[in-house]
Amino acid sequence: ALAAAARHLQADVVFAGLAGDTNGFGLVPPALAHHWNAHILSGVEDASWDTSSGEVIVVTRAGGLRLRLAYRPPVVLTVAPPKIGETEIEMTAEVAPIETLDLARLGLNPGQLDFGYDQLSCTGPATGKSETLGSIEDLVACWLAPVKPR
Repeated sequence: ALAAAARHLQADVVFAGLAGDTNGFGLVPPALAHHWNAHILSGVEDASWDTSSGEVIVVTRAGGLRLRLAYRPPVVLTVAPPKIGETEIEMTAEVAPIETLDLARLGLNPGQLDFGYDQLSCTGPATGKSETLGSIEDLVACWLAPVKPR
């Protein structure tokens, strides 16, 4: 349902937490990326939009290095809680209206949704077949392969 909502809203980027506040396992962001056919990057520290290239520029850390990466939408970015405590954000006086989307408006039939714990709340079969990879290099190549267009 989240992927259907992202498509309906024509979102380019969805931000999510690394894991839920209580007993979270961090399964929602990868499930969303899978069903939305989007890139996913975890542990994002900073993000900005490059209007000239139409890409989101993100900063993350890996292997002790600070990395600056560019992604074409759609992309799911997960962010960790701040290490220095909560940050106070200045609010504007303008309040945006909240749009409520029901399943029918998203083209989803509630009877077809599977809310099974191990099914990641999928609405159908996986889009790709499982495969056995022979090495870590093959796995990295698979992860870095381009995502098919929406």
